[in-house]
Amino acid sequence: MNDIPDPEFLFDVSQTTLQDLQLASLDRSARHLKAAKANWNEAVREEAIALVAAYFFENRSQILERARLTLEAQAVLEFPRERKRA
Repeated sequence: MNDIPDPEFLFDVSQTTLQDLQLASLDRSARHLKAAKANWNEAVREEAIALVAAYFFENRSQILERARLTLEAQAVLEFPRERKRA
């Protein structure tokens, strides 16, 4: 992390040095912001995974029961004659 330059230094250096300092600082800032955005996106993804896991933890049996009923209903619709014989 760079320290903020002393005002005395800023008064003593050339315009070119001030411009170089400005551009270098903007470049570092952009890189830090890019990394922060990537970290933020990863944190949001992980939060979403945690929420889905919590939902399944709390509702797993109901989800499995609905899935079983759906599969049975699909089987009846696809193979009505086979269901009657069984």
